[in-house]
Amino acid sequence: MRMRICQENCCFLCGVEEESHDHLFFRCRYSVRCLNLVAGWLRLIVPVDGVFDWWVRLRVRSLLLKQIVAVAIYSLIYRLWMSRNACRLDRVLPIPTVLCSDVRNDVLLRISVCNDVVKYSRIRRWVQELRGRTC
Repeated sequence: MRMRICQENCCFLCGVEEESHDHLFFRCRYSVRCLNLVAGWLRLIVPVDGVFDWWVRLRVRSLLLKQIVAVAIYSLIYRLWMSRNACRLDRVLPIPTVLCSDVRNDVLLRISVCNDVVKYSRIRRWVQELRGRTC
């Protein structure tokens, strides 16, 4: 992605709109692209509006699956903020697929330290599929 020069209050990721938490995490073209890549990796359909409302209402049979999705969302938000700072301070914007790969690694690392995954064969299969997929 190319960076655009804009006024100080513009989003550092897209350079189009005024930066706000709502824009940065849920409406920015860069953020939406990253969210779609992560959701595709997880094989989930996520609405752009109301990601957290969607997560609260997420109907999964397992609390563990919901926690895995939560780790992905939290990691994505952290990585978006780090990308924003890198763009602002270093004039470097990571490619969305790189950011998604970082989120993937965060999620898989968290899963690897979670003993509950081995207890549930369905979840174990899903996690094995996640390990084989890329963003």
